[in-house]
Amino acid sequence: YSGPNLVLKYNKVKNELENLAIDDPSSPYYALRDVRGHAIGVCACDIDGDGREEIYFLNTNNAYSGIASYADKLFKYRD
Repeated sequence: YSGPNLVLKYNKVKNELENLAIDDPSSPYYALRDVRGHAIGVCACDIDGDGREEIYFLNTNNAYSGIASYADKLFKYRD
């Protein structure tokens, strides 16, 4: 909720999770960080039937009731 989103992947060599969404604009996972979003939930499913999962972030932006000032995000994998 406070800070950028994480994209974690298990590293078998190090035997630990590592964050792929590093603070580097050239990273393919950079947009998933979505620092302003304040995500409280995430899910993934193949919405468009292309065989790859899209990722949906549920953002609150401090608006637990009423209208949020920042929208949820849906990310689609692109080459």
